Amino acid sequence: MIEVPGHTAGHVCYLVDDTVLFSGDCLAVNAMGGYSLFEFFTQNPTLNKKSLQILKSRIEHSNVKVVCTGHSGIWDYSPKIFAHIDESAKGSRGKPFDITAPKSIRG
Repeated sequence: MIEVPGHTAGHVCYLVDDTVLFSGDCLAVNAMGGYSLFEFFTQNPTLNKKSLQILKSRIEHSNVKVVCTGHSGIWDYSPKIFAHIDESAKGSRGKPFDITAPKSIRG
């Protein structure tokens, strides 16, 4: 268990067998990489970004193969997962966060 406060005060991630990271809702991922979750859904966006930096360094030398997010699906791990964690995810009806998501999900 790795504490990652910000999305919520008690948010945690789980690293299972050093290969599967369950990030939950602190991280949003699309084809461009990973972002801090949308500000509207995050209690403390600044803290979430700081916590993602800590998470990144915490798993830097692990053998993570897969990242399971709360709302962005399951992704093969690569450094791209943390590419934009200093930014919050953004999206709108005209410009969805993940253009590959089924239309019924993205609006």
